[in-house]
Amino acid sequence: MSGMQRPKFPLRRIHIETRAPDAPGLYGFWCRTNGKCIYVGKAEKQTIKARLRQEWANSHNKTLKMWISAFGNFLDFCYLPVSQRGKIDRMETMLIRAWNPEANIRKKG
Repeated sequence: MSGMQRPKFPLRRIHIETRAPDAPGLYGFWCRTNGKCIYVGKAEKQTIKARLRQEWANSHNKTLKMWISAFGNFLDFCYLPVSQRGKIDRMETMLIRAWNPEANIRKKG
């Protein structure tokens, strides 16, 4: 996920179903118009696909929910399968600090 050279897919239900893996890992939401990361999340106890379904349908994060509701047509998602659970937490923290996504509760600092 570093440098975000991973493929990005439009935030649509069809892309979640066909592109997101049935594996744990990290995912991110990106604004297509300005290239900024909006949110970094983890799917640790479920699959990335299942977690993306939840975020898309009704995110628990109020800021991310607003982004999806207002600008969903301009958002992309990407993912990185990660099999080591301890590594997921460390990588999530590192990416949040590096990208300072607006919708993450934990901010850089």
